[in-house]
Amino acid sequence: MNDAQVCAAELRKRARLALESAECSRSLCDVWRELTGGQRGVADAFLDETHCYLVLSAPAVRTLTLSARHLKVLEHVLRGDGQKPIAIAEFVWCAGLG
Repeated sequence: MNDAQVCAAELRKRARLALESAECSRSLCDVWRELTGGQRGVADAFLDETHCYLVLSAPAVRTLTLSARHLKVLEHVLRGDGQKPIAIAEFVWCAGLG
């Protein structure tokens, strides 16, 4: 693995650990408002068998630019829609989100 892959793997490991040890949660409405308002960026997004992860960053950190299509899918995820309904509504599948 190169340095970027090692960093991404470590970030994802930390995200999973943070979820396991979290004692509180944030309102998805607040997260969405911060993302669309530019106060937060997306450092990484990934999924496993049971969870979809969105790693947030401060806007000064290099962030991913989300296309309109990806924003629409993310909005579905943050609303709690399941993978199958999202795929049907947006004509995507997991392989198409990367």
